[in-house]
Amino acid sequence: MSAKRMFLIDGSAVFYRSYYVFIKRPLTNSRGENVSGIYGFTVFLMKILLGEKPDYIAVVFDTKEPTFRHQMYEAYKATRQKMPEDMEAQFPAIREVSQAFNVPWIELDGYEADDIIGTLARQAEQEGIEVYLATADKDFMQLLSPHIKMYNLRPGADSADIIDVAAVKEKYGLSPEQITDFLALMGDASDNVPGVPKVGQKTALELLHQFGSLEGIYAHLDQVSKPSIRQSLAEHRREAELSRQLVTIHTDVSLPVGLEDLRVRPFDPHTVVQLLEKLEFRSLIPRIEEYTGVEVEMAPTSYRAAKQNYQVADTPEKLRALADQLRRLDFLVFDTETTGLDVFNADVLGISLAWQKREAWYVPLNCPENSGKVSADEVLHTLKPIFENPEIKKGGQNIKFDALMLWQHGVELKGIAFDTMIAGFLISPDSRQNSLDALAERYLNYKMIPIEKLIGKRGKKQKSMAEIPIEEVAPYACEDADITLQLKEVLEKKLAEHQMEKLFYTVEMPLVEVLLEMEKAGVSLDVDFLKQMSAELGQEIDRIQREVQEMVGEEVNLNSPQQLGTALFDRLKIHAELGKRPPKRTPTGQYSTSEATLQKYSGHPVVNKILEYRKLVKLKSTYVDALPQLISPRTGRLHTSFNQTVAATGRLSSSEPNLQNIPIRDERGRKIRRAFVPADREHGFILSADYSQIELRVMAHMSGDPALIAAFERGEDIHATTAAAVFNVPIQEVTPEMRRKAKEVNFGIIYGISRYGLAARLGIPVEEAEQIIQNYFIRFPKVNQYMINTIAFAQKHRYVTTLLNRRRYVPDILSRNTSVRENAQRVAINTTIQGSAADLIKLAMIHIHQRLQQEKLQTKMILQVHDELVFEVPEQELEPVKHIVKQEMENALELAVPLKVDIGVGKNWLEAH
Repeated sequence: MSAKRMFLIDGSAVFYRSYYVFIKRPLTNSRGENVSGIYGFTVFLMKILLGEKPDYIAVVFDTKEPTFRHQMYEAYKATRQKMPEDMEAQFPAIREVSQAFNVPWIELDGYEADDIIGTLARQAEQEGIEVYLATADKDFMQLLSPHIKMYNLRPGADSADIIDVAAVKEKYGLSPEQITDFLALMGDASDNVPGVPKVGQKTALELLHQFGSLEGIYAHLDQVSKPSIRQSLAEHRREAELSRQLVTIHTDVSLPVGLEDLRVRPFDPHTVVQLLEKLEFRSLIPRIEEYTGVEVEMAPTSYRAAKQNYQVADTPEKLRALADQLRRLDFLVFDTETTGLDVFNADVLGISLAWQKREAWYVPLNCPENSGKVSADEVLHTLKPIFENPEIKKGGQNIKFDALMLWQHGVELKGIAFDTMIAGFLISPDSRQNSLDALAERYLNYKMIPIEKLIGKRGKKQKSMAEIPIEEVAPYACEDADITLQLKEVLEKKLAEHQMEKLFYTVEMPLVEVLLEMEKAGVSLDVDFLKQMSAELGQEIDRIQREVQEMVGEEVNLNSPQQLGTALFDRLKIHAELGKRPPKRTPTGQYSTSEATLQKYSGHPVVNKILEYRKLVKLKSTYVDALPQLISPRTGRLHTSFNQTVAATGRLSSSEPNLQNIPIRDERGRKIRRAFVPADREHGFILSADYSQIELRVMAHMSGDPALIAAFERGEDIHATTAAAVFNVPIQEVTPEMRRKAKEVNFGIIYGISRYGLAARLGIPVEEAEQIIQNYFIRFPKVNQYMINTIAFAQKHRYVTTLLNRRRYVPDILSRNTSVRENAQRVAINTTIQGSAADLIKLAMIHIHQRLQQEKLQTKMILQVHDELVFEVPEQELEPVKHIVKQEMENALELAVPLKVDIGVGKNWLEAH
């Protein structure tokens, strides 16, 4: 009969490890609260309880009270930082989790968790129980014996590392009895255990390997070979002995529980599931049901896998029957299965549709010819009137993609009403996970069929969806439509809870149609001009390369960091010429030659040449050479994708390619815009409409500052006005340099810039930057008050909102870490301003789109670059379009200040801008 097993969990260690493993990207719930620690702890506990199936278990924690170690050494743990506030807020839930799983929770004033664990471990060992200490803390190695082992389960690992006596011997060459001496010699900075100065891990091991113990070392102190170590040991014997007392785990603590109290007892699956629902850990629920064999009824908002009715309409009769049902609907969800994700080079393989829970149809478009099955033409002919009927509302996940795919097959989708990806993003804008799989797991506790199950993992052996038999594709495709429908019901309620229904239905969903038309339109490129520009850049790049070779005095590959670093810092020693230190070396041993590093040596002519070389190479490869390659052979135009679910502020982004990122600060970068031309070169024009200082105007409106509002109402140069205020000079005496600095101040304030940030940006002393900020707030006091109020609101509610009630969570706003907290404050202020400006331009885009349609104009909106809209306009429509664009942009929302739009027209984007 195998021995009984006990697992003793070091709760604090697991909690801290779980919190910090996600520190760069914390896990948050739908309210934006950090739940990393709770989630990691829950997963850890479940892996032990459900996976290891122990006979005994306990979770052990420290208390906040001082222990006997503090009485021995007042400075014990004095250097330990206080638990972060967003971590501390999670602690009550840790206890809830333990209670729900019926796992004993043990803590005892005056003692640490280590002592409780040590005592229980020794007691259990005496009873013949195999003990596993669930921790990675090497202090516990002193407890190891043939029946006591450490169980180190790393986050994300499937199995634990078991550390036993042999493992300690192999790693350190020590027995468990020597561990206290080992720890005493080294000390422990995290617990403020002093140890012996100059004795680190390597030296401590050498000493113990030679002398066996602390007593052995001091008995043979004269034999310690290194004089500095010998002296330090002699001078700090008291500290060494004190440290050993501090690190020794007590195993004779009088405890309020016995071993029988730690026996694993059944938990109530309903209680656990209810708690996991509350914590939004729905993906963990299936494991509870699997372990207990009990299927738990979920809350109404959760989806449970029941018997689904998924059907395939692959014959003319089934297709007609399906179409008859679809024509009678008010709302349906659909999804397309395609050969790829590039809309302009992919084909539709099939369409899935759902309008009732757990029911869906799949209509294939790739049935074999002469099989008696439906043809692609027949499917499209039958479904086209349904998709083009605006009275039948449509929903989807990233519905714009599916609409584009239908358009490629001659179907103009009408009645776009709901997009689960956009709804999920609005509810949790900082979440990077808004795929259908992620939303299903988050809101429905449902794990979807992974696409890899059909086509295999990425790589050469991965199949195309076109190769997969229809009978295998159908369940996958039907599931997509079915789950999207399920999500719609849940997300509708969530939008209402977050007061974002109006934003969703009046801004984000109408915008889908606008972006859809923009992506269809694409942009026309002057490829000949780009070829000419590429040749010119190539000549410049070659020239700079030759000049650098001459300056270095040898042939060097400017694209090789290793060769470049050697040439600059070993051969030329440019750092010495500039009176600076050489840069740090990378992990591979070579000098860093990153742009940030080279900027520090930009006073040297060869470095300036290299930076110029890199800029030109990037310009040529990323834009000038790349853009023509991306022109669609089907349309002859360049098509970007505009994304509503990327920037947490609500700004649109552009990808594949990113046309919002074309350089504008230098002449060569701006020149690329010369290639963006109307398709009709003779009679067409490019019109650019740019909001003037939109974010500053939004700040004026939201702060209600009378001086700022008055400046905009009078049509003043706001940067000159600010310069006059912060430099205390009459406006007529403002110099161009003063105005430049004031411009940095104006836009810096919006981003919550600090005095240090402003000083760095302007190249001035911190004291001068602080005075400039103070002068700004004296001139515009309500701006300062608005920022204070915004931060206070964020501290109270953990989120901020824009003019149209877009919500963004700022969970770090109460962090005790100054840099983290100040960054959250900047995010809070910037989001309200930049997010409101984003809302405003989205409204303008919707209104302009509607006007162009109503007036049956041929003009196309082709680009949005944050505050700028770009149009392709026939010559005869120039005047009416100018009027429409200006009117709709300047009246998109009624603000306390006038909105001003600058309009330019030209034969290309550069001329128009």
